[in-house]
Amino acid sequence: MNSPTTKPKLARRISGLLLTFYGVGTIIGAGIYVLIGKIAEEAGHYAPYSFLLSAIVVSFSAYSYAQLSRRFPVSAGEPAYVQEAFNNQTLAAVVGWGILLTGVVSAATISRGALGYINVFIAVDTLTGLLIIVAGLTYIATLNVLKAVGVAVIITIIELLGIAIILAVGVPAMDSNALPFHTSAPAPEISGILAGAFLAFYAYIGFEDMVNMAEEVKSPETAMPMAIGAALIISTVLYICVAVVAVTALPIESLAKSDAPFADLVAHTGAFPVSAITLISLIAVINGALVQIIMGARVLYGMGKRQLAPALMATVHKRRYTPVIATVAVGLTVFIFAVAFPLKTLAEITASIVLLVFICVNASQSAIAYQQGPHYSYRVWIPALGVLLSAGFLSVQWI
Repeated sequence: MNSPTTKPKLARRISGLLLTFYGVGTIIGAGIYVLIGKIAEEAGHYAPYSFLLSAIVVSFSAYSYAQLSRRFPVSAGEPAYVQEAFNNQTLAAVVGWGILLTGVVSAATISRGALGYINVFIAVDTLTGLLIIVAGLTYIATLNVLKAVGVAVIITIIELLGIAIILAVGVPAMDSNALPFHTSAPAPEISGILAGAFLAFYAYIGFEDMVNMAEEVKSPETAMPMAIGAALIISTVLYICVAVVAVTALPIESLAKSDAPFADLVAHTGAFPVSAITLISLIAVINGALVQIIMGARVLYGMGKRQLAPALMATVHKRRYTPVIATVAVGLTVFIFAVAFPLKTLAEITASIVLLVFICVNASQSAIAYQQGPHYSYRVWIPALGVLLSAGFLSVQWI
C-alpha cells in the first residue's frame, strides 16, 4: 500500500497462472471466433497451414519478448527495450506509439467483430452497438487490476468452453475428403496460404500485450517468460484444431461469407443450441477488446512515466491503483477507430503495425545479446531470424 504522502503506484497482484490465463484470453478471441471465415476465404481448406505458418513466425518474436520481459519487467515494455538497446528516445517513442496504436486498432477490430454476434440476437445499429460495447469495457478496465484481470480470466474460461463445444459438435460433421492433406483435396495455392497466414497472424496478436502488465505481476523475472510460452503453445494447438474442423465441417463458401462463423457451424450441424454458442462467442470476442484496452492503458501509463507521452497519463487512481485517465483515453480512441473502419481493414492495419514493432523488439534483443557476448550465441541469432521473418511477412502483404 502507498502512504498518503507518496504517489500511488501499480500493485503487484497477478500470479504466473493468472497471467497465463490472461495471455490465452488476449490471444484467443476475434482471431478464431471472427476471422476464421476470412482466413478460409484466402487459404481455403489449407487454413490450418496458415495458422501454423503464423505460429512459426510469431515464435521467434515470442522468444525475444520472453527474454526482454525477464530482464526489463516494466510497463510500456517495447519502448523500454528499444531505449535500452539503442539509447534512442525518438525510436523508443515511435515504437511506444506504434504498440499503443496496435492495441487501439485491435480493440476496435474486436468490437466490430462482436457486432456480428450481437445481430444474431437483436438488430442494433453500428454506432449504438459500438458505444455500448466500448463504454462498458472501458469502465471494467478502470477497476482494480485484480478485478479487471479476474473478469478477463473468467471470460477466457468461457472462451475455452466455446472452443470445446465447437470441436465436440464439429468433429462428427467433418468431411474427411476435405482434409487439407487428403488426396482428393484441391491443390494448395501458396499465395492463398500466405494471404491467410497474414490474417491468421492477427489471431496471435496478444502475447506481446502480456509484457505490459509486468509491473503488476508477482516475480515477473520468472513468471513472464513461462506465461508467454505457455499461452502461445496453448493457443496454437487450439487454433489448428478449430481450423481443421471449420474447413471440413462447413462449406468453404459459407464459412468465408459468415460474420458469425461459430454460430453458423453449430447451426449447420444442429447438435447444439445456436443461441448458446452465439452468446459464448460474443463474450469471447468482447474479452479480446477488454484486454487490449487494459494493455493500451498500461502502455500509455508507462510512456507517461518515461516522458514519451503527457505526464498526466502516468497518473494512478488513489483507490483502484489503476491508470484511469490513460484507460479512458484509450477507450475513447478505440471507439473512434471502430466507427471509422471496417473489420478486415482494421485487422490488416493491426497486423502491419505489430510486425514493425516485432522487427524493433527482435532487433533490440539481438543487439543487447550481442553487446553481452558471445556474439554468435543463439540469444543473438534467434531474434535476428525474427527480424528477417517479420520483415519478410510484412513485405509479402505489401507486395
